Parts: sequence; structure tokens; C-alpha cells
Amino acid sequence: MAALPPDAEVQEYGAGEELSIALPGRPSMAKYCTALGRLLAHAVDGVLADIGRLRHLVHEDSVEFSVPLRRADH
Repeated sequence: MAALPPDAEVQEYGAGEELSIALPGRPSMAKYCTALGRLLAHAVDGVLADIGRLRHLVHEDSVEFSVPLRRADH
């Protein structure tokens, strides 16, 4: 997996309903793929990242990707 840019800020939060990652700069296919890889690699016990509902927000100096979490069916 590619290293994050040096100016990327990594934050971990407690239990929640979605995962998100913000990458500096303008949106690109490379950032989209990096975000998907990072979001899917982050294991959360008992829940799955619902990539079918992936959303992205374009900010002035970054792009943020988020996926809702849903309980894994057993």
C-alpha cells in the first residue's frame, strides 16, 4: 500500500457509523483508489464498509471520502 503524503493528518475516532479519509489537494483517480484501499483495509469488528454508498466531499484544499458502516450478517 502506498505511503500517505507527509502533510496528511491521520485521526482515529471511537465507535461511529462511518469511516472517512481526507487527502490533501484536488480529487483524482489516484486519490479515489488510495481512499478505497485505506477505507477497506481498516478492519472494524462486526461491521462492513458499505462501499456502494461511498461519498466524497470536495473541500478548498482537500477531498474527503466516507463510507457508512453496517453490521455484518452472521
